[in-house]
Amino acid sequence: MISVRSACARAVVCMLGMVTALGNASAVAEDVRGRRAESPSLFPLPVVVPRDGSILQINGEQAARARDARQRLQVHVAEKGSSSREELAAAIDRLPLASLSEGHRHQVRQILDEVSLFRRLPVITCQADPRVYAYFADNPDVAVSIWRVMGISEMEMRQVSRWEYESDLKDGTVGLVTVLHSSPELRVAMCEGEFKSPLLTRPIRSTGLLAVQTKFWKDASGRDQVTHQADMFVAIHSDAVETVARLISPVSFRMADRNFEEVTLFLRMMDEAMTRRPGWMEQTAGNLEGVLPGRDAELLELTAEVYSDASVRRMQVTVPPVPIENERPPLRSASRLSPPAR
Repeated sequence: MISVRSACARAVVCMLGMVTALGNASAVAEDVRGRRAESPSLFPLPVVVPRDGSILQINGEQAARARDARQRLQVHVAEKGSSSREELAAAIDRLPLASLSEGHRHQVRQILDEVSLFRRLPVITCQADPRVYAYFADNPDVAVSIWRVMGISEMEMRQVSRWEYESDLKDGTVGLVTVLHSSPELRVAMCEGEFKSPLLTRPIRSTGLLAVQTKFWKDASGRDQVTHQADMFVAIHSDAVETVARLISPVSFRMADRNFEEVTLFLRMMDEAMTRRPGWMEQTAGNLEGVLPGRDAELLELTAEVYSDASVRRMQVTVPPVPIENERPPLRSASRLSPPAR
């Protein structure tokens, strides 16, 4: 049986997972005897995330493939996460409050005034086409649907308005995600969620805010790279639960950091699939559920564009362009073109 303390921990981790990934969460639990239970990743990526004792229960050949895939995808954590007061103050200054509506500014200020947990998530870099990154950042419901197609999550997310998504993690956690600000360099989302459990007399309610900063650049080989980091704020609307949340915050923060890294791995996987495996993307798009009509066609159109551009780049690298002098026949001199003298 999971203790009430563990249920509180689960609620906190679920909120962190929903805010961080707009997605899948799972338990970090201990039983009544204090023995640590199995704690899978918030977003377990099969054959990508290696087994390290807590991330994914795989072994043997599958574990080796996982390690190889992770190395090949080259998702690099350039800077670890932090929860210092200095980072919190800087994160608040980075929020684009002036660009928000009055109503949203009021909601954000409430979260900041009551913030229970703060985390500056790691700086992570990987190769990714800006179009792929932007598509999934702007359409998190499609990402969640792909997770279900891949069999790595039961979570559901449904777009209910232009900027709002209802989410159900299928573990007692439900929420409403609202996009407050969206630009290529900065996206800010708010999540209002609650966790219900038979062990609790009433639901645990919390509100989260996530601000993701993104930078696109090209490496020395001309390949598209993305570096992103996020500021995460969580306000828990219960003094008792907040106390527990602070006690277990080191565990929660490790999960949130890992969650962010694994979401980056997913984005890298999608970039790789669109670049090299359009057939797989076509099959996946045909199995999407719970998304707005036309999302499958948009996904296929993006895949076609990315694959076409990548194919051109591969041809340029594999077959260097031949100088025009090598293509045209040699020209004879003007004297040789003149008729012979009589």
